[in-house]
Amino acid sequence: MAAFLSAPLTLQPQAACAIPGNSPPANCAKFHAFVVIEGEDMKALIVIDMQEDYTGQKRNQKRYPYDSMQLIKSINARITNYEQHTNSVIYIKNKGKSAQISALVEGLNVVSDLCFTKEKASCFSNPEFISYLIENNLSQLELAGVDGNYCVGMSAIDGAKKGFDIHISLSCVGIVNDDKFQTTKEKMLKAGVQIYD
Repeated sequence: MAAFLSAPLTLQPQAACAIPGNSPPANCAKFHAFVVIEGEDMKALIVIDMQEDYTGQKRNQKRYPYDSMQLIKSINARITNYEQHTNSVIYIKNKGKSAQISALVEGLNVVSDLCFTKEKASCFSNPEFISYLIENNLSQLELAGVDGNYCVGMSAIDGAKKGFDIHISLSCVGIVNDDKFQTTKEKMLKAGVQIYD
């Protein structure tokens, strides 16, 4: 993680809708552009969909066959690291089309009340989440949670395309289909996502 912890980049809202070498985000008119600039190093851990429905003991284990205990342990270690360095920890809950949102999984360390919901795979589909990141100059984002092929993978690609510096540690990501993940991993790398074992 040394490369991730040392990169001095931030994102700030700018009036012009342009990112060097990148396309402006779809919601540019509302939130302005994301422009990578030199400045203070601001990081956040984004914990995605670590909810009872997907990683809890009563989940559909045939559909979600994660090693939940190990995954929670790995993510909790990252949460502790961020908390000790006074960096932000943000939780994302998947709502989908359900009227009731599943609770965060038992055993997961919850160290902040920063929690956003999403109805689509990418957490960047929530404009309030993007607004929070911009307002707090959070440019370097480490994503953790489930699933590597869907919500985590799609969020990583979407975030990178929007100009964020996205990092993923594979020990903190649950993956159902390892074969499919090879393709997802290639897409993430192509988008500029930094991936660690």
